[in-house]
Amino acid sequence: MGSDLHRYAVKAAGLAAALAMLAAVAFGCSEVSRKEVRSWTYPPDFNYISSRELRSIMSEIAGQIAALNALLRSEPPADAATRAEAVQRLQALDRAAQRLGPEGWPSNHPRITDNAQRFQRDIRLALLAAQREPPQYFLAGTLSGSCSICHGAD
Repeated sequence: MGSDLHRYAVKAAGLAAALAMLAAVAFGCSEVSRKEVRSWTYPPDFNYISSRELRSIMSEIAGQIAALNALLRSEPPADAATRAEAVQRLQALDRAAQRLGPEGWPSNHPRITDNAQRFQRDIRLALLAAQREPPQYFLAGTLSGSCSICHGAD
């Protein structure tokens, strides 16, 4: 009788372990569930950025900076069409940088926590300078250097 009870307990434990693993796999594969878990494991003022979202944001920033640099290298860089496009690019950069998170909030990417606020400020200053009369593009031309703070050459 003792061995039957032991076999039953082993089978029950195995079944419970299998069900727990199945639940963990099902729970882990659900995007909604991951978001729910993050809402329980991170404080409300924590800016969680998924890897996919971070790649998307960084791709947008890189594309806008490359286009802005190409624009500023054109001859002459002071006409109205160039100014309008520079302002448009800087506004798009600002929107992308804002997706990195609110000012001063911690995130799951320490470099973003440390540098996003500075980068967002640099973009806003470059945008204000480009909107001046006459426009000034020096700060816009330095934005790609801001990227090297996090992505600098080793």
